[in-house]
Amino acid sequence: MAELRVSAPGRVCLFGEHQDYLNLPVIAAAISRRITISGRTLSQPVARIELPDCNGSDVFPVDEIPVVRSERDYLRSAVKVMLDAGYSFRQGCECTIQGTIPLNAGLSSSSALVVAWIACLHSIAGDTGSLPPEEVARLAHRAEVLEFGEPGGSMDHYASACGDVIHLAFDDQPAVTALPPLPGEFIIGDTGESKDTRAVLARSKVPVLKAAAAAAQRDPHFSLATADQSWLVDLRPHLAERDWHLLEQTLRNRDFTSAALDLLQTTPLDKTRLGELLNAQHAILRDTLGVSTPRLERFITAALSAGAAGAKLVGSGGGGCMVAWAPENGGRVLEAMSRIGTAFLVRIDRGVSDTNGDA
Repeated sequence: MAELRVSAPGRVCLFGEHQDYLNLPVIAAAISRRITISGRTLSQPVARIELPDCNGSDVFPVDEIPVVRSERDYLRSAVKVMLDAGYSFRQGCECTIQGTIPLNAGLSSSSALVVAWIACLHSIAGDTGSLPPEEVARLAHRAEVLEFGEPGGSMDHYASACGDVIHLAFDDQPAVTALPPLPGEFIIGDTGESKDTRAVLARSKVPVLKAAAAAAQRDPHFSLATADQSWLVDLRPHLAERDWHLLEQTLRNRDFTSAALDLLQTTPLDKTRLGELLNAQHAILRDTLGVSTPRLERFITAALSAGAAGAKLVGSGGGGCMVAWAPENGGRVLEAMSRIGTAFLVRIDRGVSDTNGDA
């Protein structure tokens, strides 16, 4: 038997929120809140899993496709994905899955779970060495999103698998560029508001895709990836006002990500401008997509008033968490946010890690 210990981080999207499902670039960072799988291998090809964070447990085979019992049965769907990819399992595992990432709060707890579980399954399949993080991300995205026809993109999986700060672009396949860590501190504010991620994403994604389709019907060369604002000026008389506004703001969000990438690759970093871009992006999420809430806004106002350079909601919105970036005065920002509700510091963290060894 061998000991198992695998962990994967949550993430914050810094730039490009609500863009990855449109195949537009994003900048994301892994954070020091993680999902950890600990236990040991078993000689039988079965998974015995304890889930104390949600008062659950599960037992299922791993040498055959297990029955997927619900729309979010990610542990079982991951086994299916691994089997479909050609992996085979002669042994199983007995493990406990726990985490420090708030659940359903916009910090990618579910994606971190699937990323860690894919890495764990690779381990018990007996393959030597670690699976490249990009491959972990690809398999995790299939297990969490594609298997269930969900509307999300793959940013969460790549951020969790690769770790640190990354720029993620989508061409023929996702391309990851490592970026320097940001100075200062990140402070998370957790509203405690429950949210329906799938409903929010679908409500945000579908209208933009319909607007883009309307633009492409008028001009077959139109693309969210390449169009500029002047293109929209020409299209404006031919689009419904709501469609035109959605496209304009989507392109602005895309361009904020591009501008942030330039800043992050330039020394010295223009902290003031980067903070302004964070705030401008949040304004789009709040005013155009309508995915902020009064409690998120109170956290953001408190953070900015206390000296944060920028602040925005994270995840799909409609509740959950926000993040403030404080190049200086992190303690003061944390104190101000803590007067609103639950707030905590996070640091930029490594990606999925496998520290397994022989028992």
